Amino acid sequence: MKKLNLTTEFRVAQAVGSLAIEGIRVSPELRANMTRVINGEVKGEDLRRELVERYRQRVAI
Repeated sequence: MKKLNLTTEFRVAQAVGSLAIEGIRVSPELRANMTRVINGEVKGEDLRRELVERYRQRVAI
């Protein structure tokens, strides 16, 4: 069985397509975060913490 060589771009496009089916629009920031996770640049849990912290800083202002 041939192994598929799925690029990061393809994987992000598939996820964006699935979200679009559900009526969810994907921002450029979300695309960038998906790319970071897929490429192994950041773990999902670490990204979640980063986003929550960024939100808390905005709310605290």
